[in-house]
Amino acid sequence: MLVLSRPARTLRLALSIAIALAPFFAGGCSASQRSGIAVDCAAANPYEVRILEDYEDGSANFIGFTDSTPGAVQSVAVASIEDGGRCGSGRALVLFARGNRDWGGGFATSSSNWDGDARGFDGFSFWARSPGASTKGFTLFIDDRSTLAAGGVCVPFAGTAGSSTVSIDINGMITVTGPVPAANACGNSFFAVMFATERWQFYRVPFGSLAQAPWPNRSASGIDRSAILARAIRMPKESEIELWIDDFGLYREKALHGVE
Repeated sequence: MLVLSRPARTLRLALSIAIALAPFFAGGCSASQRSGIAVDCAAANPYEVRILEDYEDGSANFIGFTDSTPGAVQSVAVASIEDGGRCGSGRALVLFARGNRDWGGGFATSSSNWDGDARGFDGFSFWARSPGASTKGFTLFIDDRSTLAAGGVCVPFAGTAGSSTVSIDINGMITVTGPVPAANACGNSFFAVMFATERWQFYRVPFGSLAQAPWPNRSASGIDRSAILARAIRMPKESEIELWIDDFGLYREKALHGVE
């Protein structure tokens, strides 16, 4: 999970979470977008998608967080998609990270731009690509009200072992630094390990596929779809990643929900 240090306005991965929003691009992202391969725009046709963020207005509610490695770079931008856009979309979110040699870094946002209610949907969906020699693996973290307290702050309950720092590599391996939380502690984000490709692909993350660390505070009932509070994208340490994301939203399969 992510903790916000309010005085420093920095974010770190841990069991206590708070999210700040800042659409700002600090440089370091290349203009590479051209895949040379046609995009399969029909990949999303079997699904009804409620788009939460399309980035067409140039805004992005993400902020980068990084370890303490000197010179590490985290940048957030909204950029034009080359070659006339992607399936009618003209802009996409671009996340760039490099030089995080301790535990890594990533990007986080709250659900302040929507009601956080995902009931009636099967999971999250988005389009993504990672061009060139960029690292392809990343981890998507999702928080509900059991892993993140209302208001965006998760403080371990009195009597627990305290907060821990969690790293998940591109193979899904979990590394914990610090004490393991007690059964009644908040924290322990839901996550899914993802892999991007050179060309645009349509990705689905079913709610049932979201995992948690095998700690005493793991939720037996899975994620609470009625109260999605925040999400984050983590990159493994020592990676250099340029990740393009577009049309992040909720999806449901039309055939299963009687949607035409």
